Amino acid sequence: MVKAIVKKEYYEPMLKSLLLATDFSERSDRALRRAVLLARQFKADLRLVHVIDDDQPDPVIAAEREVAQKLLADLTSSLDENEGVTSESLVITAPPFSGILRAVDEFRPDLLIIGPHRRQALRDVFLGTTAERTFRAVDCPTLMANAMPARNYRHCLLTTDLAPESLKTLARHIELLEAISNRHSLLHVYELPTSGLLVSGNVPEQELEQLWRDARQQAEDKLNDFVTALVKETDAAPDSLQQLVRAQRLAAAEEILACASDADADLLVVTNRNRSTLDKMFLGSVSSTVLKSAQRDVLVLPFRTTAAQAN
Repeated sequence: MVKAIVKKEYYEPMLKSLLLATDFSERSDRALRRAVLLARQFKADLRLVHVIDDDQPDPVIAAEREVAQKLLADLTSSLDENEGVTSESLVITAPPFSGILRAVDEFRPDLLIIGPHRRQALRDVFLGTTAERTFRAVDCPTLMANAMPARNYRHCLLTTDLAPESLKTLARHIELLEAISNRHSLLHVYELPTSGLLVSGNVPEQELEQLWRDARQQAEDKLNDFVTALVKETDAAPDSLQQLVRAQRLAAAEEILACASDADADLLVVTNRNRSTLDKMFLGSVSSTVLKSAQRDVLVLPFRTTAAQAN
């Protein structure tokens, strides 16, 4: 995006403080490397937190705490000496999910960074994991660092369902999105309104093609209206965002991931909708699948902005 002046009601500060949740695994090493790159890029403060599961005997907890404090001390020292990044660390004894939330409440970071969730060989469970619950509960942007980081982000692919919540969320975080990457695209995956006809086999091919063309044109018009509203809210330049529409011939999440690959985007952005528990347990099945399956980094933008709103 080009430079924009964000209206006051949607203003949020740039990244000044980063919080990295680490379990000292290889997955967390990826997140640490990304945190270091972001800390350098934004000259941000970096804090490291390690959570020790409190559902263990006291001697085990004490031993793990001693080891964790030593590892964190070595890590913060190395970051200072070798990376030029000043950092602080904290060890919390609590259930993993609660411990991360406690650290977020204490430090109030502009960005929480976690490693990719642990993928299992026989099945890939995401709902109910620490990562999923964290994305759903925290009121700051959260980055899942899936890829091996080598440089700052170059191409950010934003996704939208064109809902008002998505507009407000993107507008609220526009300054962060502008700063975190030089190139930005906004993707909307659209469905064919009469998709039932596609499986009936009774529609002539020429008519089907026209249906797809009409659906694409409608999707392009709606996305353009969405971007126009976004520009109005943020005073961003109209040409600062490449508009992409993609027909949902596969599952929507698969289309998003395929588009990210086709566009060579190194960061995917999804928005956390303000839905009730009864309506949606999580961000939505599409975002859940994206987070579960993505091989590139995923940034989740919260719709809610205060802890009180999240309760």
